[in-house]
Amino acid sequence: MPSPLTNLRSWFKAEEPDKTPDNEAAPALPTFSTTTSGLAANLSLGLQQVQQLADSRLKAYFGKGTFQMPDLQLYDDGSPLFVALRDWGLSPDEYLALMIALIPNLQPNFYDNILQSYLPKGGDFPEFGGVKSPNTRTTFPTGDTVLFLLGGTDLAARLTIRSQLLSSDSRLIKEQVLLLEEAKEGDPDTSGRLTVAKEFVEMFLLGREWHPRFSGEFPARLISTNLEWNDLILSKNTRQELEILQSWLAHEKTLWTDKNLQKRLKKGYRALFFGPPGTGKTLAASLLGKRFGKAVYRVDLSQMVSKYIGETSKIASKLFDIAENKNWILFFDEADALFGKRTSVGSSNAATPTKTYLTCSNGSKTTTGWLFWRPISKTT
Repeated sequence: MPSPLTNLRSWFKAEEPDKTPDNEAAPALPTFSTTTSGLAANLSLGLQQVQQLADSRLKAYFGKGTFQMPDLQLYDDGSPLFVALRDWGLSPDEYLALMIALIPNLQPNFYDNILQSYLPKGGDFPEFGGVKSPNTRTTFPTGDTVLFLLGGTDLAARLTIRSQLLSSDSRLIKEQVLLLEEAKEGDPDTSGRLTVAKEFVEMFLLGREWHPRFSGEFPARLISTNLEWNDLILSKNTRQELEILQSWLAHEKTLWTDKNLQKRLKKGYRALFFGPPGTGKTLAASLLGKRFGKAVYRVDLSQMVSKYIGETSKIASKLFDIAENKNWILFFDEADALFGKRTSVGSSNAATPTKTYLTCSNGSKTTTGWLFWRPISKTT
């Protein structure tokens, strides 16, 4: 009997690949150490290392010593920080940039204390960078802070660091682990505040997945179910279609590395659930998330659709920006309000059957042309 993965390849008319190690199943996700001591040990080391880095750089800058890179070691304790460093294969500079950006979440007065120790009478120090939060008065690092601490005044080193750590092509920026804010008009483009994305702050500090709160920027709520697949009553054809979707989710990591499928696929999965109320559309989406360990967010379209021209697309764009690279399922209930066509003036799809647009975000940013769906079932 052919496997679900074989069926997917047949569906896309892609040849079976050679059985090489590249096509082996992906390893299980790591288990984090989430005790207080387990989380704190490596974070404390990171604080000490950035402190040593800053002290060494400032002593060299003020002619009181020579610069030395701190000894970069972490405990092999299964903590999120250690697992990320190991699995992502971060370079020393990438690790230090990550810690420089993370520190205000650990010790809000960290950079103020450093600057005060070297500038006891106060004064400006633009080489160091940094920007004050208007709410908490905490000093946050900027791109300039990373350039100074890692590159000092060495122009060649600063250009290398700028390219490898702060450009749009750098790994941590591209994957949205680090966020470099846009600089104000006329300011250097590295003068924007440098922060760690909320989901990684939550992971490093608390050892758990981040779930955004419902807001105007993210008009969606996390949904789940206590029911099981046996509780979902479906026709044979609809169940078969859902099994294809399950096969996709079960083998998604293999699909992205399959040389014969890569050129035919885009990351993510779009699906249209079609049917009257009560046919199991929301339950099916919740069960998919439950089976594959994916958060399912139900998007509140009443908060997205605006009477002002252009505002709906801006809200949708922000929603997809937040969901990018999160491996979530976005569930658009009553999607006609956003995706459907108006049949006449004053009519907003009132006569059409209910539609639900399901997007497995999985690193797929779709801020334009959202209507890439594949019918799952059509019932009247």
